[in-house]
Amino acid sequence: MAKIKKQRSQAVTEVYETIKPVPPKETAHSIRTFEITTDSVVAKATIVTDTETRRINIDWGDGQNDTINLVPGRPFDIDRFSVGVGSEPVDPLPEGTYEIYHAYDEPEDKRSFDHIVLVNVENKNGGNDIRLREISLIPRYRIVHYQTRFQLPEGCDVGQEMQKFKVVISIGGVPIHEYPDIKIKNNPAGSVIWHLLEGSQLAQELSYGTPYDGSLLIRYDFTEEDFWLNDHGTVSINNHILPAESGLHETQFSLSDYWGESCRVRLRLDREVTLISNIPHNSAPSTFKAKL
Repeated sequence: MAKIKKQRSQAVTEVYETIKPVPPKETAHSIRTFEITTDSVVAKATIVTDTETRRINIDWGDGQNDTINLVPGRPFDIDRFSVGVGSEPVDPLPEGTYEIYHAYDEPEDKRSFDHIVLVNVENKNGGNDIRLREISLIPRYRIVHYQTRFQLPEGCDVGQEMQKFKVVISIGGVPIHEYPDIKIKNNPAGSVIWHLLEGSQLAQELSYGTPYDGSLLIRYDFTEEDFWLNDHGTVSINNHILPAESGLHETQFSLSDYWGESCRVRLRLDREVTLISNIPHNSAPSTFKAKL
């Protein structure tokens, strides 16, 4: 029978070693902040990086992109990427801060639209930091109505050589122009006279598709003052509901009293509609300013 040799067990000493965590290293030359603000169809991207960034590329999501090269030997058009109009001084930004503007094309329906903007920042070692932002843009328009003219195609009161009118122009129910004592002679035979409301021009800024509250409604109130009964009529122009186009605007409406319609008034004005697209530099679709 085999004998089993017993081995003497040895005591094991346990040693504890503390391993301290090492803070992760920050990615060099990365994007610290990336913000986009919009005004009408213009977007402004503000990018904050460190001071050794080599290239910044922005894809605006509409097939257009801008690249700022900060690599020695690479082309860099400082005139294209400069803020200011004419000889106006440029306010310096903090080091490593970039502002780039981009104007989008006007949408056919003149209403709000969305895009995704991508920025890619390359550091001196060839590493890339990529960020995305989804933006919404609401086009704004400036509408100018030049001075209003009106005529009476057939006159108002048969047998009277002179008619007296009062005209009030209001916006959103608030009178802005008043003409309390307009004396008009009947049209000479074979002609029609246009009467100019001096100083009646007005301007509005608006965005289509936003909730309508009536604050932009333009209203013309005409009163023909008679010895017996005054004749009254109104006409309104609402630029908010239907997208207005530049050009001649003409409309016709009736004046009436208790007995019914007494005469017609024809209103005419020139209207100019302009898309608001404010970029600080008139010579380039994108601008940039930074302390290099």
